[in-house]
Formats: sequence, structure tokens, C-alpha cells
Amino acid sequence: MIVCLAALVPRVLALSILIAIAWAVQQCIGNSGRVDVIRTFLQGLVGAGGVLRSLRSALHIAVRTTRITAGMFSSLPPQTGATS
Repeated sequence: MIVCLAALVPRVLALSILIAIAWAVQQCIGNSGRVDVIRTFLQGLVGAGGVLRSLRSALHIAVRTTRITAGMFSSLPPQTGATS
């Protein structure tokens, strides 16, 4: 749970800063519709960053596991007894 929050905090801070910049742009332009467009784009951008990070991790794990020739339980003796 703590690890999950630690990964979330930088994204929340980045999104907050970017939304504040979008609000400042909206104040200069005077068009409140622009901040909605910018906010939506930024949420997608920050979300895509999370997706790309998880995709990178998944690909890394996939590459590492393809090199494994024997499972971690392959050295155990076979079980005997009733099977369900």
C-alpha cells in the first residue's frame, strides 16, 4: 500500500502543477473552455505515463522469465498420494 502511494504522489504533484499552469493560461486568455481541454489532455498524458511505466515493467519481466529454463519447484520430488 505504501509503495502504491509512493508511486502516486509524484503523478498527483505533477498533475497539480500542470493544472495550475492551465488555470493561469485560462486567466490570461479569458476563455474558461480552454482549461477543460488542457485538463483533459493532461490527465490523459499523466495516465499514459503510468501505462507506459507498467508496460515497460511487464516487458522487462517477460524478457527475464523467458530466460528461465526450470521453474523454482522443479528440484522438488514428485508428490505421491491422492489427487482430486
